[in-house]
Amino acid sequence: MVLSAARSQLVSSARRIAASLCLSLAISLGSPATAAAQTAPTIDYDPQSPAWNGLVEFVRLSQTAQVELRTGSTLDWSSIRRGDGLLVLYPLSSVDLDELSAFLEDGGRLALFDDFGSSEPLLRWFQVQRSEAIQGTLRSPRLPGMYNAFRLGDHVLGDQVDSLVTNEPVVLRHARLSPAFSLTQEPSQGVILAGQVGRGRLVVGGDPSILINSMLRFSGNRQFAINLLSYLAPQPRGRIHLVTRRFASRGTYEGAHSRRRSPLKLFSKNLDETLSRAGVIFNDPALLRLTSLFAVLLATLLMAAKIWGPKPSDRFGPTAPGGPLAGVAPKVLLFGRDGANLLYPTLILRRLFERALLRSLDLSPPTDIARVVQRAEKKLTVDELSALRAVLVELDTIASDAEDKPSLKVSGRRFISLWRRISAILDALSKS
Repeated sequence: MVLSAARSQLVSSARRIAASLCLSLAISLGSPATAAAQTAPTIDYDPQSPAWNGLVEFVRLSQTAQVELRTGSTLDWSSIRRGDGLLVLYPLSSVDLDELSAFLEDGGRLALFDDFGSSEPLLRWFQVQRSEAIQGTLRSPRLPGMYNAFRLGDHVLGDQVDSLVTNEPVVLRHARLSPAFSLTQEPSQGVILAGQVGRGRLVVGGDPSILINSMLRFSGNRQFAINLLSYLAPQPRGRIHLVTRRFASRGTYEGAHSRRRSPLKLFSKNLDETLSRAGVIFNDPALLRLTSLFAVLLATLLMAAKIWGPKPSDRFGPTAPGGPLAGVAPKVLLFGRDGANLLYPTLILRRLFERALLRSLDLSPPTDIARVVQRAEKKLTVDELSALRAVLVELDTIASDAEDKPSLKVSGRRFISLWRRISAILDALSKS
């Protein structure tokens, strides 16, 4: 294992040296004054640095885009307000998953760009796979490692951008997401992924150097940077918090869905009381009332958070943990009203159902409906298998439509129908 770690560090160092050489060559093709300005030792991704590997041009773009870009060596969650964006470049420090979960649950927007940094825990959390097995078209034979990435799909990040110039990128893959930019037409060669996490938005990039000074000379990269700033701060004169490399973390996110402690800490002292109350709810003779149904769902969520902790759960993702547990009573009242839109409870129900389903079938994400049904054949009847397939398809359709149709509504009748069918399937699996 020591040899493996050392080999990994050598490969990473070699790639960084190659990246520096490529960019130095690109700079040398520019003006003599520009090349002379790069001779002093510099720090990668320094927001104040005008050197080839700095971010001063990106900071200037934020001013042009009328975005307040806050930079610093500390990620202060208490200073991040609802509606802010967060940009993390080449992290060598960890990000608090509890605070990040609360931020995303509150509609926050996160962009994570990394190639050989320490973002692996975050990537695993979002179920994003990172690989150095790249394919694609070099921009020039004289610039080894500089690949063109082409726009795929119609995401706003690609507005007025035909291609990006990357420098020693890694490729990213997610079981459900199609890349916004890819080195080839194959999804496995994506360099920019974008999707929804709860109420929040996520952008993952496999090359942080896309945004450095020397790379912003390319028109596609420059327009992409403007699009990214606008995406992370969609409100006029919005704020984006930028952290790079090594940074400290402090404070607690204080948005509408703030989480002051992890679910494990929150319920470690009163698990018996929580389970007891949940048992009372499950035996409620008025279970079919919508308020009671949602109370059961939330009680299940609390127990799931206690048992499994903050881990991604569904088959496809990207997902964050179940979200903050504060404000449960207001949510019960909100979704218990007549005519309430039960889309959000339905998405929670989907997450919990798929988590329980995968555990009962001894499967791990990512997987697909066909494999789930195949594994369940020995435990369910033909009719039960048909019901399982229908529920999974319906839940997937709701989740997919929710991303494209913000006005999508789920009625109380539909929610109750899903609840009954899911309960029947889980009961059948538990008896097999």
